[in-house]
Amino acid sequence: NLLAFAIVAIYLVIWTCCYVVDAREQAVVLQFGNPVHARTEPGLYFKIPFIQNVVKVPRTRLFWGGEQGDLLPDLPTKDGKKVELTPFAVWRITDPIAFARVLRTQQTAEERVKQFTRNAVRDIITTYDLIELVRSSNRTLTYTFGTDLLSGEAGAKPVEMAIEPPPEVNASVKVGRPLIIK
Repeated sequence: NLLAFAIVAIYLVIWTCCYVVDAREQAVVLQFGNPVHARTEPGLYFKIPFIQNVVKVPRTRLFWGGEQGDLLPDLPTKDGKKVELTPFAVWRITDPIAFARVLRTQQTAEERVKQFTRNAVRDIITTYDLIELVRSSNRTLTYTFGTDLLSGEAGAKPVEMAIEPPPEVNASVKVGRPLIIK
């Protein structure tokens, strides 16, 4: 009986003193709620039981956005046109101690990423004309339709019809989408 009690006691002490950091995560050791140090490499580590606790955060890249609830409707461009888009961001935690000190939880971090991304997208969209946001070159655009809907004949062969686009569609692109995205 005494031997079993000693084994259980030793197991509990080891269990409360040790923690493992996986290759996909980072750990922050908190002492009375304040971050003491971070463990960013995988392995077995020790802590002071009952005084220190460990918070694990992802080491991998995280994704925010792309859902219907993140939609930004009716964003005005510089030339007064309206666009609707769904922003997204790929982010990661690079400083786990600062993360634990300032943000505390991953949910709080995602809210900050959401605010930052939405504001940055709004600032970019309002800075450029619509043509700069959607076009990447000054190539002339034409519209081609595959059938002649006006003939009305049964078994009529498709006829290529080209329609000249409005002049603003072929306006000069100064910056273009690829440079804005960078």
